Amino acid sequence: MSAACDGAEPPSLELPALESEGAVRKALANTQITIERGENEVELWAGPSQGGLTDLLGLTIFVKGKEGERLALSVKDANGRVLIDPANPEFSLNRSLRGLGSTVAQIPAASGALPLLPPFVVRVLRSGVDLVEEKLLVRVWAKYPAVPGTVPKTQKLKVQWILAGGVASEAERGLAMDRARNIWRQAGLELFEAPGTALDNNVQPQFAHLKIDPALGSDSPGLKDLLLLSQFALNDGVPLFLVDDIGLLPSGELWAISGGIPVPPTESTERSGLAISARLLKRDPKFAGQIIAHELGHAMGLFHTTESVVLAPTGQVPLSVSDGVLDTPECPATADRNNDGALSTAECSAFDASNLMFWGTPSGSIGLTPGQGEVVRRSLLTF
Repeated sequence: MSAACDGAEPPSLELPALESEGAVRKALANTQITIERGENEVELWAGPSQGGLTDLLGLTIFVKGKEGERLALSVKDANGRVLIDPANPEFSLNRSLRGLGSTVAQIPAASGALPLLPPFVVRVLRSGVDLVEEKLLVRVWAKYPAVPGTVPKTQKLKVQWILAGGVASEAERGLAMDRARNIWRQAGLELFEAPGTALDNNVQPQFAHLKIDPALGSDSPGLKDLLLLSQFALNDGVPLFLVDDIGLLPSGELWAISGGIPVPPTESTERSGLAISARLLKRDPKFAGQIIAHELGHAMGLFHTTESVVLAPTGQVPLSVSDGVLDTPECPATADRNNDGALSTAECSAFDASNLMFWGTPSGSIGLTPGQGEVVRRSLLTF
């Protein structure tokens, strides 16, 4: 999530366009798995097998269950390493998030998942008031390099504007996309736009003033309903839903929000896409481009370099929460000089506040590390 502009931005150099080295993407699973009444865990999938394509670059796993129940993935590799621990997914070797009604994970999203050692065993842990028998939808995608034995140095990412109650001129959207494109070129990624579209005029007012519950974030019902309309987008790109504004309840404002970390490489799920505020595009198109670049980072599997909240377990040393990418700087809990339990831009200025994926996204913070670049070039959204 991104919510504030912290002032003027220094000028930047225009980087040349990139040519993608290509990749091979494969759908490995699209099935339903039954979980019995009273059971809270079940194996979903194991793979990919060692036969056929090798040199796996990445996996994306999407699971859809009953609305309202909390889902967390468990992933182990061929050596038995627990890449995602469902009891503590945010502190796993490969960071992941729980989700309400659905969950999605990318491997790798952090350096601890490397090297990738298939086959993987994927399970899901569910929690809720009523653990009824149900069928879980399970989808898995894999990505392989076009040149065997390599991690591509360049990839491309397709995006598409979908008007959803917000209005911004082509010039404003063009300036924003030019900025986002230039930011991601430093990481070996070329953004390009598919022709835009719009939701039906009768539907747009429903989403013009999107509301986000800070306790739910991307699980907020209005956002999930909006992203389900990604069926109108191209199935290999990231939908950019343009709404008029995004309210952060009870009285705040957001500039943009991603449907998940990552966004699955398919349309018609409640995680498929981003919502973007037209108010920001009108106010400052260039800064809007930075915000779009930040949220696209989430879509491609990147977490904040450091989260805002300092964790202070009773009787233990306070901890900050980092992205797990080894070469990204981390703002330590000791930087919380005013002891308010939050890491501000000012407190992290000597650490990671200049990185594009810092939680506060101050204007002009567009840095990316080689490790972050590798994560997005391994993403199933890029090719």
